[in-house]
Amino acid sequence: MRSTPEENTVSGSVLAKVAACLRQHQLLTPGARLGVAVSGGADSVALLCALQQLSPEWAAELSVVHVDHGLRPQSRCDAEFVASLAARSGLALHSRTLRLAQQMQPGDNLEQEARSARYGFFDELLSSGAVTHIATAHTADDQAETVLMRLLRGSATRGLAGIWPRLSRPGGCIIRPFLKESRSELRVWLREMGQPWCEDESNLDVSRMRSRIRHELLPLLQERFAAGVVGVLAAAAEIARQDEEWLEAESSRVAAALWSCDMDDDGQSAIWRASRSALRGLPEALCRRVVREGIQACSSSLRNVSSEKILQLVSWLHDAERHPRHLRFRDLDLMVTSREITIRHLK
Repeated sequence: MRSTPEENTVSGSVLAKVAACLRQHQLLTPGARLGVAVSGGADSVALLCALQQLSPEWAAELSVVHVDHGLRPQSRCDAEFVASLAARSGLALHSRTLRLAQQMQPGDNLEQEARSARYGFFDELLSSGAVTHIATAHTADDQAETVLMRLLRGSATRGLAGIWPRLSRPGGCIIRPFLKESRSELRVWLREMGQPWCEDESNLDVSRMRSRIRHELLPLLQERFAAGVVGVLAAAAEIARQDEEWLEAESSRVAAALWSCDMDDDGQSAIWRASRSALRGLPEALCRRVVREGIQACSSSLRNVSSEKILQLVSWLHDAERHPRHLRFRDLDLMVTSREITIRHLK
């Protein structure tokens, strides 16, 4: 699994870009306990190869992290492959076997449930101190697919920022050192090293939106519009991320000044309040974000809170209607009156 940057041009390019990403975004700290998430696929196997060669610069202690979601008959073979890979590399293995297919309910989103279970395991490892960082093998191609998927779903700037290079979690962080790498280049590198990997046939299933974008939309854009569209979208995501970081800090500062929290009459539910006139005095882009901050403070999650709902609330702040208006979704009740906007968590 080991090679030196001088052995071939592809190896040098891959390792140089990963090292630059690690330094640019300060993804590792000296002495980090770094778990590498390895599914057995080409990208994650390449990530393990790269980090084995680069980790000594940070004196990082490497281990392998694997989740068998139990969604495919071949997943057990993938788990055995990863376990063998870790053993041959002399690395500790943190693994978990799930049976998500048996736990799914009608209407559940399989991809979302699998991601939640996987990241839940990551959080356990980070919180326990077994690792301080977990590296995932998201590539520039994954970034391009994510941006297109979120654009088609109507995401705002944060969504269009795509996959962030660093994600803070309780007890540590998740890092993505491969965001400058292409899938094709990684496969060339693995072949040159003679390093095998597993193929996940479910990635060919075009009933899933990401797979349709990967196998149908992106090839069309590359062939008919812009051969370098993956790089263009990845670069746009990086610009959006930088903008989002500043906007998020500014909206958090303003939200902290405008939102207040008290309890309802029975002392059972928190109510978040902000002055309608103060919100109306903000630039609309900032107003949307401050309203979003209030919702997140009350519910701790923004899942299923669409941009359309935020826009509807902001439009109520600015129109001439004076009587109270209600908007309910999930476990929240939002009301806009002549004086204020309130957000209450429903029992």
